[in-house]
Amino acid sequence: MENVTPSVSWRNFGIVMFLLGIAGTACSIFIHNIQFVLIYAFISLAISLACWTVWFSVFISFGQQEWTLRRWFFSTKRYSLNDIKSITFGTPAGGFTLHLRCGQVHVGARAKNGAEFRTWVEKEYLRVNKKPLPYEPPHIFHNNIKNPWFFLVASIGVGLLALAMAIYTTIALSSAREIPTLTECSIAIKSVSDEFDYAQLSSNLGDFTVPLCVQPETLSAYCGSEIIVQVEESQNPDDSRWIWGAAAPDGKALFTPQDVCAYLTHLDIRNRLVMWGIVLTYWLLFAGACYILNHAPTFPLLAALLVKPDQRNF
Repeated sequence: MENVTPSVSWRNFGIVMFLLGIAGTACSIFIHNIQFVLIYAFISLAISLACWTVWFSVFISFGQQEWTLRRWFFSTKRYSLNDIKSITFGTPAGGFTLHLRCGQVHVGARAKNGAEFRTWVEKEYLRVNKKPLPYEPPHIFHNNIKNPWFFLVASIGVGLLALAMAIYTTIALSSAREIPTLTECSIAIKSVSDEFDYAQLSSNLGDFTVPLCVQPETLSAYCGSEIIVQVEESQNPDDSRWIWGAAAPDGKALFTPQDVCAYLTHLDIRNRLVMWGIVLTYWLLFAGACYILNHAPTFPLLAALLVKPDQRNF
């Protein structure tokens, strides 16, 4: 009996990513930016788990006139040559798909003993059935979906829209922040509320928006008192006015326009990274969905989450 297993590269790459994840976790003890390192370690360990998942996905044992297919650790089935209907060849680098009476089996181009298994199937099929193994032309997702074009066009369209938004965001936020013309005045603070990246300040002169380059508690400490602020007047009376600088009654600076400018620049960089992170995550999920649909018989539960029941061929 010989065995067909996924490419050993999956296992080796999984080991490398696991070691890098462990190293990153260890380094987080000594590096000040622990959040970044922990994210890196999590991503490395997740990639390692994905590689090992592929490594353990399919094992085939063949010999004599039967062959056994084991998916993961839960499902083991024994097949005969009469269960094979046809074969579809993969890329020029190799790989093929066996179409069975119930389901399909895909063998990757770099699978260990994959070429030997294909040769064995073709020879034994010819010997048993007195005719060559029928060839079936390739289909998108191996014909696992009745209408794959709708899935592809819709998914790629959403991905391109997200990409265009990321490019627009990058261009819009790429210019350097400049300090506008400011007006200095004195206001009496009534209340301060925190709203994520900004604070809303209510005063005797109306409402103002304050970037959180200073803690809201610092401003709240002056409720009922007057402070000196530097305000950017809006052209539209309905828009909220921005405070770019503030000083306590004794002249102590609470924050300066330079602090606000640096904080807004930090927000611009973060927003660009978040947008590109969303785009990268989407395209990785799209690639994963295509892989799952291409191997729907191997991942029937995951594939069922992506395709409506009336559109399934698996």
